Amino acid sequence: ANTPKQILVYRALGLDPPLFGHLPMILAADRTKLSKRHGAIAIEEFRELGMLPGAILNYCALLGWSPPGEAEVLTLQETVQAFDLDRVGASAAVYDVEKLRWMNAQHLRRHSPAAVAELARPWLERAGILPGAGGPPLEATVALVHERVQTLAELPAALEYFYRAPEVLDPAGERRWANRAGAELLQAAAAEIEALTVFSAVEMENCYRALALRRGIKAGELIHPTRLALTGRTVGPSLFDLAALVGRPECVRRLRATAERWTAEH
Repeated sequence: ANTPKQILVYRALGLDPPLFGHLPMILAADRTKLSKRHGAIAIEEFRELGMLPGAILNYCALLGWSPPGEAEVLTLQETVQAFDLDRVGASAAVYDVEKLRWMNAQHLRRHSPAAVAELARPWLERAGILPGAGGPPLEATVALVHERVQTLAELPAALEYFYRAPEVLDPAGERRWANRAGAELLQAAAAEIEALTVFSAVEMENCYRALALRRGIKAGELIHPTRLALTGRTVGPSLFDLAALVGRPECVRRLRATAERWTAEH
């Protein structure tokens, strides 16, 4: 509505008006006027949420404009090269926080684990989980989980169990495995790990599958309670890869501590 007035002002001043191009209105996901209740809208808030600048630029460029082809994840340079006002739509664009988070995850995966670790350092320091002496290398732990997070702010929670034992185990997992049979399996697994000549992801997997075969059970019946005892969770990256990073002594300690608690409680 302001553009006609602006053109008149230019003409009244004896100036040639520039060419104007308008992007469509941006609405919230529920197609109402965008407001704070619809999520972060300030750059500082995006930064605190762990969003990458490139992802924000990429997402904002797609609000009302579509690039040629099917690719949506673009660098700033690719966006500049592809941009054309003829591809700007007339209908209102929708600001979708989940789509922004997805976009951020795609940009995050384009970074190396070392780069992600460095970018996430402020969040890790605030969470107090930076590795100390004897802890697994940060780059190695990030490599296992960084494709499972969408923002830098999610990384501390994803890495926590590598550097300290979980204080609380997933309730659904405990309902399934926290019993005397589960405790006995953990004790047996701990003994097998302790007896390994070489402790590695491959050797641990081999011994688990052999133990399951000897007991006539599926390997998952060993893997799932072990994951729960080591990480406090029921899902995550490869159990054997993460166990190799946690280390043999800590794996054995966590398995036995969980087994003893389950035995005492049941």
